[in-house]
Amino acid sequence: YQRRVHGGTNHSGSFLVGDKLLMLPVKKELIVETILHEGDEIEKCYPGDNVQLKVKGVEEEDVHMGFVLSQPWAPIPTTSYFTAQLLLLECKNIISAGYTCVLHIHAAVEECAFARLLCTLDKRTGAVLKKDPPFVKGGETVLVRLELAQSVTVEPFKVFSKLGRFVLRDEGKTIGVGVITKVFSEEQRAEQLAAAAAK
Repeated sequence: YQRRVHGGTNHSGSFLVGDKLLMLPVKKELIVETILHEGDEIEKCYPGDNVQLKVKGVEEEDVHMGFVLSQPWAPIPTTSYFTAQLLLLECKNIISAGYTCVLHIHAAVEECAFARLLCTLDKRTGAVLKKDPPFVKGGETVLVRLELAQSVTVEPFKVFSKLGRFVLRDEGKTIGVGVITKVFSEEQRAEQLAAAAAK
């Protein structure tokens, strides 16, 4: 394998030169050969450090924007299906199940679809206003299930905020901001979609 340099910010935990890390969502192991911080080689990386890593074990074409490194014994969840609380901003159309747009979460950008509108919420109290609405519009807060074209590495906002908040964009405009409330595994996703199809 080639030795390549990749950059990013360490948001949590620490690691050393020589450590094995797991690259997500593709679940490939790599070895950290060099850590560069502000141009200087360091032995250990701490939370908040903006670093460049020279690694071995992955090819350059295997690494994409939005990929995340994790300790192999504690991998961060990857998913293509999750529940989120979403504040819709100015939208020119109403939104119903099946609506597609682009999700921006940490450094990842992925196409997504509204799989199901669960309920509308009161902005101030969070109380449920209407269950299973047929559509929602700009200015409303909604609990929604989003389905992505590809898996991304995420956490519920309450577990780790940096991997749990996102923006939705369509036609170059921000249409919503949200936080992830529940992450589904691929098995749970299949069960949820089967249950929705049976209704």
